[in-house]
Amino acid sequence: MPFEGRPDLRDSCCRANARWLLSAEAGGHYCLITPAYENGALVDLVATHCRSLNSRTRRGVADVLGADWLDVARDSGESVRVFANPVEWVQRGCAGTVILDWRTAPLDMLDVPGAACSTVELAARLDDAFRSYAPRLFVANKREPEVMRHAA
Repeated sequence: MPFEGRPDLRDSCCRANARWLLSAEAGGHYCLITPAYENGALVDLVATHCRSLNSRTRRGVADVLGADWLDVARDSGESVRVFANPVEWVQRGCAGTVILDWRTAPLDMLDVPGAACSTVELAARLDDAFRSYAPRLFVANKREPEVMRHAA
């Protein structure tokens, strides 16, 4: 999703860009530290290991990076760009979102018209996350009453 029409997001991304840090862990490994905003307010910090690309939140509050882009997608009826990790998100100018907590991904993306994933693997993982929230569907017949009792 382009920045056009959303100068507030471009400006906040540029301001946040000045705050990104590469912080060394005790073992000498570097992490990218990115702020997580929701509705323009800082809610958490996200540390991403520069080699493994594993991410952790400082406070455990943020489920996604770029949460405001989900609202933009809902309001505009367009798809949101979804990136595989915070490093890719930063490299692409923060114009989209990164899922940090896959357990809540379907809830976070509720009513988003579409997701333009950066990789095939990411699209498959997001598809699996949505499937885990869907109920098991079947057509009931008279020969399987125990299935109906367990399904209710």
